[in-house]
Amino acid sequence: MDINNGMMPLADIIATTQADDHVALSKKDKVKSTSAQFASIFVNEILQNARKAKLASGGLFDSDATKLSQKLYDQQLSSSITQDDSFGITKLIENELNSKGN
Repeated sequence: MDINNGMMPLADIIATTQADDHVALSKKDKVKSTSAQFASIFVNEILQNARKAKLASGGLFDSDATKLSQKLYDQQLSSSITQDDSFGITKLIENELNSKGN
């Protein structure tokens, strides 16, 4: 008796799907995706350092929960900012990676 009832195990389906997704992406798409991710990390670091440079410390809004929510907000904000490439960082990184790849 076949345990899987003739069906492919879930782990195999996931692995196959991920492999297909990986192959389906062209080099251009991979560079674009990588550039956007790096730009998001870069902008997030700028936001985090700006928060660390604040003049006043302590007070009502200086708790661990507030710091966590600010960190999560900064991550979302950096992702949103770089998604439409308003700073131009993503395109700059993409051009650099494309020039190095040729």
